[in-house]
Amino acid sequence: MIFVRAFRQRMNRMISFGSGLLCLTILLTELLAPVCLPVFAGSSDQELVVGCGADQYSKAKHYLSFAKKSPYVWITEPLVYRGNDYKPVPGLVESWERHGQRYTLHIRKGIYFHNGDALDAEAILSSLKINALNRSETLRINPESYRILDKYTLELETAHHTVHFMGFMSHPFVSAYAPDTDFINHPIGTGPYVFSEYSRGRYIKVNRNETYWGKKPLNKAITFRFIPDPQARLLSLLNGECDIIWPVDPLMLSSLPPKGSYKKVVTPKKNYVVMTVNLHGEKPYDLLSDLNLRRAVAYAIDRDLIAKTVYNGTARPARSILAPWFWNQGEDFLNGFDHQPDLARKLLSQAGWHPGADGIRTKNGRRLQIRLVSGFPTAAEIKPLPELIQQMLRKVGMDVQVVQTDDMGVYYGNYMAPGKADLFLEKSGNTGPTPSWLLYMLYHSDSPWVDSGYKWSLPGKKFDQAIEKAQASTNPEIVVEAIKDAQRILIDETCAVIPLLFLSDVYLVRPDIEFNPETSGGYTSFGNARRTRSQ
Repeated sequence: MIFVRAFRQRMNRMISFGSGLLCLTILLTELLAPVCLPVFAGSSDQELVVGCGADQYSKAKHYLSFAKKSPYVWITEPLVYRGNDYKPVPGLVESWERHGQRYTLHIRKGIYFHNGDALDAEAILSSLKINALNRSETLRINPESYRILDKYTLELETAHHTVHFMGFMSHPFVSAYAPDTDFINHPIGTGPYVFSEYSRGRYIKVNRNETYWGKKPLNKAITFRFIPDPQARLLSLLNGECDIIWPVDPLMLSSLPPKGSYKKVVTPKKNYVVMTVNLHGEKPYDLLSDLNLRRAVAYAIDRDLIAKTVYNGTARPARSILAPWFWNQGEDFLNGFDHQPDLARKLLSQAGWHPGADGIRTKNGRRLQIRLVSGFPTAAEIKPLPELIQQMLRKVGMDVQVVQTDDMGVYYGNYMAPGKADLFLEKSGNTGPTPSWLLYMLYHSDSPWVDSGYKWSLPGKKFDQAIEKAQASTNPEIVVEAIKDAQRILIDETCAVIPLLFLSDVYLVRPDIEFNPETSGGYTSFGNARRTRSQ
């Protein structure tokens, strides 16, 4: 495979000889690090700089993600937290009672916003109404159902028929803002960090909340620098301009020297990469309405080769979309798709597609050309997967047009929402606030995300019924069997989703930084990062 061979050669060249400025930078940092970094005990007055990808914050009321999307900077915090078993844990909402679809929320007393205002039922009500403006709002609270019973008690009713509704409250987008403040430009929350300043496309800075009600961060302040180019992000670490950089994509990993002034922090494999398939598309994006073609795509991909060649131990082939450790569901309940290119060719021939002179198959004068769009969360984070997939599919007779974008709005607005592609390549977090959250939000026909483009991939009523069974039960055995059934339908029966990989998050950290990337709600907290030696 030409691309894979070239990729390996590039890795070997960069590791052996370096590449221009990068090699010089590595040499200088290795020489200077022992001199510039004397031993120093950790301090609570440290300031950290984190190098991130592109600035994708939105300040639009219909999709407000400022300071809440990656990087999530913890100015605000979710109303409840997620336990290790993905059950909601008391947070700003200290306790609750459920009566069917009606909930009574008891607000924690003694908590204050950064401006000194007290958190109470009015503040939670105001914040839930802000969340309702969001186009991907997931709570579906009846706006007429709110009732303030006393200063710290709020009642509401949701349209969701699920016993796991409080888990939805653990999503960081469902945050508490101080009432009557500019929540769009200057968010004031209750979180462990206080908003300081923001320069679009350049940085966002936060300071420690010295009166935080929970465990205070170790660092006094964090500046998150937006550095879209992966190699520039790597140089910022090696030059000492950043303490931590993230995300770390495969091409960046290939640029690393065997030794240098950095260390890798690798999480468990808690992310997934899948291709969501356009089952119900309109011409010219209707080819994959044929199940044989969908399965041919799935069998043509060599997941082992991708995991070993591109990810170097930080990925493994996936059979499911939910990670095997999630609710201990395992993965053996699925047939899944291994690498069987001969079977892929057979399925294409059975569907009436036969090779042309250039090797690309045709049927009734139509060329087997499909479009693959890569862009969630950004194309840069998934490179070079699209090119590898393109080559693998070409070997069985499919011509793949690759479209890549680092703009999530373009990914959804121009391609996924209108269904203008056959395959949508996505990397995302594998956790959810409830056991059925991910499967429901992406592929249930009643999901609020359907209009984002997932409507083109809905597997149908049988899948919906399996999800609804998981939503209706608190019995772990029933829940696990239901989410297994849902994935059997989604993957084995309909091939609406083609799982590719489970991935670790990788952070590159300066040698003098201690960092354990704790997550809550799928978002990283840098609050425990600290410098062990001074500069």
